[in-house]
Amino acid sequence: MKTNIVFLNEKPGATDLVGRLLTDLERDERVKVYFSYTPLKSNILKAIRRVHFSHKINSKIRLPFKRIWGCVLDKLDWYDDRTNYLLMFNGTLDYLDFGYLDKLRKKHHIKIVMILVDAFLASICKNMRTFSKKYGFDYIYTFDPKDEETYGFMFHTIPYSTFEELRGTEIQYDFGFVGSNKGRISMINSILESANDAHVSFRARLVHVKSNDRLSFPNIVYNTAVDYKQTVFEELQCNCLLDVLSEGQSGATLRYYEAVVYNRKLLTNNTDVKDLPFYDPDYIHIFAKPEDIDWEWVKARTPVDFHYDGRFSPSCLIDEILQLEK
Repeated sequence: MKTNIVFLNEKPGATDLVGRLLTDLERDERVKVYFSYTPLKSNILKAIRRVHFSHKINSKIRLPFKRIWGCVLDKLDWYDDRTNYLLMFNGTLDYLDFGYLDKLRKKHHIKIVMILVDAFLASICKNMRTFSKKYGFDYIYTFDPKDEETYGFMFHTIPYSTFEELRGTEIQYDFGFVGSNKGRISMINSILESANDAHVSFRARLVHVKSNDRLSFPNIVYNTAVDYKQTVFEELQCNCLLDVLSEGQSGATLRYYEAVVYNRKLLTNNTDVKDLPFYDPDYIHIFAKPEDIDWEWVKARTPVDFHYDGRFSPSCLIDEILQLEK
């Protein structure tokens, strides 16, 4: 018997990360999935909607009339004889008209689930807790165990669907990094400079980096984003993935998931990785500063096998939600 699982998110487009991470659900016969927003073709409309959904604005005053962008959840084919689930990710909080959402859940049997999938500031978590009390989120999942301890949210790994067609990607570099500045550019630059001094080959793609923070090494691309599949392809050309936490973050980044799923070494400054599933010191090295890095380990082309068993799949998250209802 199927269950409605509705995602408050755009239909996956070329650059939509969350939609890509959910693709396993297309093969999950227990659920049918709706995406409540569709991509816009007009750049002008995209810009207007971006302002309307802006977190900076909506954190000060919640703008009305969010439904004009096509979020017509009341027109979906909700089941009346079983529970329906509306899943949202933290990036979609500002898409919501909470009055509309409250009316909708009263009309249908809807459980609302919030899933935190990236670094979440404490102040936003406090707001999340306020939202939960006021608007009745039934479940809040966090990717960060410290959010679980501090705010009482439930911990679950980031839902992750695999690009099976990329598994055979040939290794061409010793290590690589893909990510945004997020206040960590000084650490990243120090690591890249150390790698260069150690004659370690690498590739990197960095966005939101000011000109005076850029290095002149080859194989570094600045401020040019690509879709997530291309990101994974570029990473899998590397023997080892570099993982540098943003300030205040403790939960695992996507680099951890990619290393485990695709069998690549992981070099990380996240000490909490020891408590995560599949941790193996042969394949994961932890460093506090660039001087700690064992570049010979990074370069060594030793076989890697985390024996990944599929537990990061979004279908496993659905398993857990349905089990909570029982």
